[in-house]
Amino acid sequence: MRIKPSLQEIRSAIFQKRVISFTNSYSKERVRVEPRILGQAARTKSYVILAWELGPDQDFEAESPAAESGEWKLFRFSDLHDLEVETRMIRSTRPPCDLLTQIFAIDTCAVPVWKADPAR
Repeated sequence: MRIKPSLQEIRSAIFQKRVISFTNSYSKERVRVEPRILGQAARTKSYVILAWELGPDQDFEAESPAAESGEWKLFRFSDLHDLEVETRMIRSTRPPCDLLTQIFAIDTCAVPVWKADPAR
């Protein structure tokens, strides 16, 4: 049985700076992310989560190259189910993000996300 999370659960995880996992109904995969922004998509105005998707070899305890594996992604809130808020805290820094222009309005943000330099 799929359990749909509430927007408040996502807001709470962002404010608490917690890693979350969920099943993405679009890709049918279980995903672990560091949620950074809950906002509205520029094109559709639907709720999206901007998050750093953790790589499969993620080592949370170490400051190592493996701890940096992953990438920025946007997830549609409507595609999320079976949310789990983990006890692990998100890392405070990640590489700059080039997806910020796809967010029209920010609802919740607790950790800064740096915009990628388009000149790179």
